Amino acid sequence: MKKVKNLFDGHIRISAIFKYLRFRATYARTPVSENMSNASEAPVCDIEFSDLKLNSEISFKGGFGEVRIGTWRGHNIAAKFVKRDETSTSLKDFNRELKALRLSEKCKSNIIEFFGLSHDPAKKQYIFVMQYANNGTLKNYLCNNKKTLELSNKISICISIIEGLKFLHDNEIVHRDLHSNNVLIHNEKALLADFGLSKSLLESAKTSKVRGVQSYVDPILLSGRLNYTDKYEKHSDIYSFGVLMWETYTCRSPFKDKSNGDLSYKLYLGLREEREKGMPMQYIDIYEKCWSPDPSLRPETSKILDSLKNLSEEPIYTDIDIQSTEIFQQDDLTSEMQLFNFSEHIPSDSFSILIEKACQIENFYNSYNNMQLNQRTCKQLGRYIIKAVSEVKMLQSQDNYDELLTLEYYNSLYKFLKNLNAIKNFIEDISQIRKLIVFIQETDCGISLERLKDEYVKLLEKFQESASSLRFNILVEDKIDDIHKDIDETIEFIQTYRRNFGSCSLFQLIEKTSKDIQTAANNKLFEDIIIKKPCDDENVITKKFEPDDKKMFWIRVAVLKNLKDFANVAKFYEAIILGNQVRITIESSEETLMTYYKSHKLDISIKLKFALEICGALVFLNAVDFLHRKIKSEFILITNGKAKITNFCNSRLVTDKSGVLPINTGYVAPEIFSRNKRTCNSEQECVENLNEKYNFTCEVYCFGMLLWELAHEKDPYQYGFEKIYNDGYLLKNFDKNLVPKEYANINIKALSHNPKNRPTICDIYKKLHLLNCQFNPNYTMI
Repeated sequence: MKKVKNLFDGHIRISAIFKYLRFRATYARTPVSENMSNASEAPVCDIEFSDLKLNSEISFKGGFGEVRIGTWRGHNIAAKFVKRDETSTSLKDFNRELKALRLSEKCKSNIIEFFGLSHDPAKKQYIFVMQYANNGTLKNYLCNNKKTLELSNKISICISIIEGLKFLHDNEIVHRDLHSNNVLIHNEKALLADFGLSKSLLESAKTSKVRGVQSYVDPILLSGRLNYTDKYEKHSDIYSFGVLMWETYTCRSPFKDKSNGDLSYKLYLGLREEREKGMPMQYIDIYEKCWSPDPSLRPETSKILDSLKNLSEEPIYTDIDIQSTEIFQQDDLTSEMQLFNFSEHIPSDSFSILIEKACQIENFYNSYNNMQLNQRTCKQLGRYIIKAVSEVKMLQSQDNYDELLTLEYYNSLYKFLKNLNAIKNFIEDISQIRKLIVFIQETDCGISLERLKDEYVKLLEKFQESASSLRFNILVEDKIDDIHKDIDETIEFIQTYRRNFGSCSLFQLIEKTSKDIQTAANNKLFEDIIIKKPCDDENVITKKFEPDDKKMFWIRVAVLKNLKDFANVAKFYEAIILGNQVRITIESSEETLMTYYKSHKLDISIKLKFALEICGALVFLNAVDFLHRKIKSEFILITNGKAKITNFCNSRLVTDKSGVLPINTGYVAPEIFSRNKRTCNSEQECVENLNEKYNFTCEVYCFGMLLWELAHEKDPYQYGFEKIYNDGYLLKNFDKNLVPKEYANINIKALSHNPKNRPTICDIYKKLHLLNCQFNPNYTMI
């Protein structure tokens, strides 16, 4: 007895014994599977039940038991009463959660704090005594605070969750039940909780079983078909985290209106929640990588944490992105398959849907008319799209078509079309200035587009792999030299063009303008906008009128106010709301391009300078998907020796209805002239249903007429519409002696009556830039 008494004397306390026991329970490295023989032994309790002061009311009740709120030694607590039946599953769940909670003492800032284990002798239930989270579950917190949560709050929540998950993964534990009811919020900070399904990676894979909330469960587990080994289990947590990121931003539960039986199959085939307008593109990139169908492509917790901490709020996802988003949607896919019991035979209608999707991708490419940059690469990828769709169409004509109607072949075809759709999206991204930003890296020497090349290589590897799985005969050629040529030309163009904006970032200005355009397009009208009052010596014009289309008026204002410092667009001063009317003040000039060339003899350097300045303005409008639609020498101001575009009264977004465009408003393309003649007595609705819509190729033709006028110093319309549009008068009477050969060549191409043969506005800018370097002594090349 003396030895026992001495054990409790001095520095050795009873708490030391519990700490030692806890240490053994938590950090023993013996595989869990080896300890299962002792799983039924009663666990050691370190909190007396009599010390707990619990409310009589049940705070929450679930399949595990119930939760009561109370206090213990001055701490507000949540007491989780847990059933510990003598079944194998119950014992494993209990021991897993207890182990994870004890381990969590090292990560109190990101995991719910665990005070200890107690036991209710009356109920014969164990009690997990944990910290009380005063803001409730993440799900309820998002619902209650969706109107007040800022982006910074949402990112902070995601960082807290991934830090907690990183701690678990670093200690070889997977959570396996990560969803918004298992994340708690305390003092506005997220804490991981509920480790009933957590599992040590030392545990045998044979004990795994798919449980959890369906919308958050890794679809590869839902299929019940694949041998999902231990090495992928961390990646299943990453998938769930990706869903949580989406939910945290939108403050909505994922797939709230989807039926469970159908949802499992669609998730397995690739269905994901849609992006939301206003989301930062980098935020989207993180969570979409997390829920990649291929577990090996999902990032690790450390990579996610680093990305979240360095996340940029710009650029954001806009309506323009939504309109050009994936054709490939899952909601129209139907199936008789149920959870964990997918049929091996697929209805032919489901295959027909996929074939139709393939045709839509091909139709998009064939009608795509805004391929501004990286054209060699885009056209090469376009040829793969056409060849691939041809192979897909031939499937239905094969003698063994019925034998292909299996789940395995369906999944292979679906994966192939997803890759094809990714190629289509890549073409859009690399061919337009605004979307190119995701591939650009700033370097000491300028900019780099290595990311573009890397993505191209990855896309083709996936394309070739999925094509081979279907036994499609598609030869993927090595065109890396073309990629390098495109990249070099694109880098030179970007570096040359962005000097028009001085210290202002070209891409930031494009994104800000696009964002303001969408604000106006969503009928969130601006208040009075005053950039600055014009000086007494500045030439301005003030107009007071009632806009026919208020939304379109404010869209135009959004463009002009962002281009206030752009030297080649008329300076905007203010737009004031006066009841139903508005008053707008904008730069004016006594000289237009037409009056200028009639009163001055223009040498070649002046012609090239004016042409490049006007073209530079059109390049920016193209970058924000905006059409001027009133290009004419009368609407080009000449102020202080600079050419500036003005008169935006007919301008529109490229996605808006084309509308009737009277020929006397500005130059028009032959296809629009022909349309106007056919529909001069038709209703507006009839015009909108026609194929000939004013687009960027029309804008190029109109600029081509302006280039012709600048070269010849004559108004082209003096020869009459019929001669110009039916007889090709401008092409037949182009005096190539007036301008350099390269000017004449690009001008003639721009005036082609076939829209597909016209150059892009960026092509013209590149040529004019080189000509200015050659003929204009005051123009310096970067």
